[in-house]
Amino acid sequence: GKTEAALDSFARSLRADPGNPETLLYKAQAFRDLSHWQQAEQTYRDILKERPNYWPAWDELGWIRSRQARYKDAEAAYKLASSVAPNVALPVANLATMYLEQGKRDEAMAACDRSLKIAPNEGAYLLLGDMAFTDGKYTAALDNYRRAATLMPGDHLVWRNIGDCYAMLGDQAMVKKNYARAAGLIADFVAA
Repeated sequence: GKTEAALDSFARSLRADPGNPETLLYKAQAFRDLSHWQQAEQTYRDILKERPNYWPAWDELGWIRSRQARYKDAEAAYKLASSVAPNVALPVANLATMYLEQGKRDEAMAACDRSLKIAPNEGAYLLLGDMAFTDGKYTAALDNYRRAATLMPGDHLVWRNIGDCYAMLGDQAMVKKNYARAAGLIADFVAA
């Protein structure tokens, strides 16, 4: 909640340890929280000048670009993240999302599969669930959303999606149960 003060602290820290990638990541996150996209992007580039194989900076750079609807640029950043960290599932799952945003559905599915071969992850399961739901394959969507819920049981979106599947499948009791769980998680978050 004190992002401006945090930026001052990061500046002091970087004077003592210039180029520290963790401090720079926190600084970029602060810019991101303030929606200062250009400063965040420049901070990620500063990290990558010193450490071109630092995949979290490539991944975050992809996120910044995706929030600006620069999907091609985001795709490029996620590809670089996945190439320098081929055993990390997150950049590949994020790449799948960028493919889907650009209408490259086959590439998105292939990237989800590749991501899941690296490690089970919520992002790939959610995206596969979304694609199945869009196709009217509610049982397949439900299966993917359940897998995501197993990995991230505290994510309200997953439970809402599960409720949506049950709504399409006509199971009102399960709709209420899963929507209630999603609402409870949102209420807990708001209360915190």
